[in-house]
Amino acid sequence: MVIKIILIPIFIILGCYLISEGINRKMQEQLDKQTQSNKQLLALYQNKVDEVDTLYKILKHIQSQLSLLGLPECPEEELRNIPFEIVGWITQLERIRDEKNGVQE
Repeated sequence: MVIKIILIPIFIILGCYLISEGINRKMQEQLDKQTQSNKQLLALYQNKVDEVDTLYKILKHIQSQLSLLGLPECPEEELRNIPFEIVGWITQLERIRDEKNGVQE
């Protein structure tokens, strides 16, 4: 009789402990998955921010180069080279976009 009184609480305590450990383990797994997802999301966001920053820098550069067209002292050779430079910048933009998406030439 005394053994039953001692064994029943031990089994109950052991059962509760195993249940709580299982719950804690599952919660830790979920937290790890969420942390990994957050890291991936942050990396994607940072890549997009870098891509947009690069795009704006290139557009500003194009704008400054095209503003040369309005200057009276702009050399004739520069006028002919500007379209080719723009094509080169667009190619650079495409290359940057492909690298950000994981596709490399």
